[in-house]
Amino acid sequence: MSAPTRLPDLPASVRFLDRPPLHLATALRGQVAVLLFWRAGCLHSRNALADVAGFVRARRRERRPFAVIAVHVAVEPIERDERRVATAAAPHRDAVTIAVDPARELARAFGVRALPTLTLIDSDGAIRFCGRGEPVSDRFDAAIDLLLGELTAHGRRDQAADVAALPLLPVLPAARPRLLPTALASDGERLWLASAARHSVLEIAPRGVVACEVPACRQPAGLAFAGGQLLASAQLAHELCAIDLEHARSVAVLGVGVRGSDRFGGGFGDLQPLSSPAGICVHDGAVWFAQAAGHQSWQFDPDTRSASAALGTGERGLVDGGERAAFSEPIGLCAGERKLYVADAGNGALRAVELAHNFVTTVAQGLARPVAVTCRPRPDGDGDEVFTAASWQPAIVRVVGGERVTVCGAEAGLVEPVGLAFCRGELWVADVGADALFAIDVDAVPARVRRLELALPPLPAGAADERGSRREAIARLAAPIRLREYADVTLRIALPVGDPRQPQEIEQLDTTAPAVIDVLDEGTPVLAAARHTVVDLAGDHAAALVPIAERGTGVLRVGVRVTVRTGPAADPAEREFCYVVPVEVGPDGALEAEIRAVTA
Repeated sequence: MSAPTRLPDLPASVRFLDRPPLHLATALRGQVAVLLFWRAGCLHSRNALADVAGFVRARRRERRPFAVIAVHVAVEPIERDERRVATAAAPHRDAVTIAVDPARELARAFGVRALPTLTLIDSDGAIRFCGRGEPVSDRFDAAIDLLLGELTAHGRRDQAADVAALPLLPVLPAARPRLLPTALASDGERLWLASAARHSVLEIAPRGVVACEVPACRQPAGLAFAGGQLLASAQLAHELCAIDLEHARSVAVLGVGVRGSDRFGGGFGDLQPLSSPAGICVHDGAVWFAQAAGHQSWQFDPDTRSASAALGTGERGLVDGGERAAFSEPIGLCAGERKLYVADAGNGALRAVELAHNFVTTVAQGLARPVAVTCRPRPDGDGDEVFTAASWQPAIVRVVGGERVTVCGAEAGLVEPVGLAFCRGELWVADVGADALFAIDVDAVPARVRRLELALPPLPAGAADERGSRREAIARLAAPIRLREYADVTLRIALPVGDPRQPQEIEQLDTTAPAVIDVLDEGTPVLAAARHTVVDLAGDHAAALVPIAERGTGVLRVGVRVTVRTGPAADPAEREFCYVVPVEVGPDGALEAEIRAVTA
């Protein structure tokens, strides 16, 4: 089926994770938009989602009329679990609006035949491009600039000034992960946990106490101790970073910052492109890391900062052997005494590599997306006892001599385990779905599982807080209101000025400075006209008078820009508050309503 030439409306089956139903033609009127069709179980889809989210973050201060809606299309039955979709999208919820297309009706309407698929829509609702695969950064930027330039050149920006002033923004999720644990590393006594929510690594002392925290790369995906330093992989930034624990800083040591397609390597430092580096391990001083999107495992020399391909042809597949060995999205790595073990997520397999000959064999198949692996010597000294995290089962699986046994699973509280490490006699599990850390005594029968509640410290200097630093660019869901039809009604809009991260700086609303209020329809129109007037501006609210049409149900997008100061002599600063407000209109509705967020 071919893609349409104009933007169709959403089928009734399409839902949004955090906002009420909207009409595309209404909500995106006068804006340039991107529709990204993706799936949680595809690394290339996740990369595409990260790329468009990064573009939004880079441009959001420009206040240009641009929006992104990421439409999740399930392929595997487990991908229909919206909690799993929310976890996969969590690092990008500050920049992208997430929808789910459970019946694939919207995907069929757009003729989507592969994931990811990217669609560009101009401000008139015309579909200007539809293509498969991850976006190429410079071409994507140029295409968006072209469409935004057309909007200005043709004068439509002035005609749609109200729309352009308040573009579609993602809604702040009601339940936000505080940790998003993604990886673990241990030297036997010390344990480090990577947090994608905090862009940092935390040292976990005995009994689950957080001993310290240092900034890391953005959304670290893998950790390993190497030569006295901690190495982290930035899967979405396509880099390896060295974390200086003593001075609490992180420095990129490999990668150019954008996805590459090199299957051979041989480059050094910031001249060598990478492709979604994931798990890292060390064996006899050599650093190994998985190239998840390149379907290979590479070696890295921290001294010379050189890297080269070591395992896998680069073609996706499940092939054992030497030079012809093939993988599919290898994500987890660990080193035994004489073997390297690979969690081959795309193949649902655990692979073993005989390091003496770089020969690959398949140890186990039929695992539900294994993404982490660790091992320890067998008690009888005959090889390794291997543990893998089947993230989509969910389960921790022990593999010994070709036999596999489930250690624990959902009954123990696991949701989506993604990181494993042995430390102080226990197997530690980072579970991104449960947003928690577990410790397992795997020698007990049955295994004893502890869930640790971490008391997280304030964010360290240099660790970005998406919700704080970009709070002006995220909408909040307001409580539903009921308004009177055919009337001018007053909307009283809460203005929670002040930065909760810096309580010593008490912001106050500058009521002498002008305020800008925008009230727009996002769903079925309930406004009689695009008219609004500032009625009042007080210390904690603004008020707007808006005309309401006949009875019905809709959604309003409300935005307020105000000026705040931290003291009489302080420089003024601008704050922006945006709400998404479900509205019911009827003859018994109110003439005045309060708009206040129902989310934290």
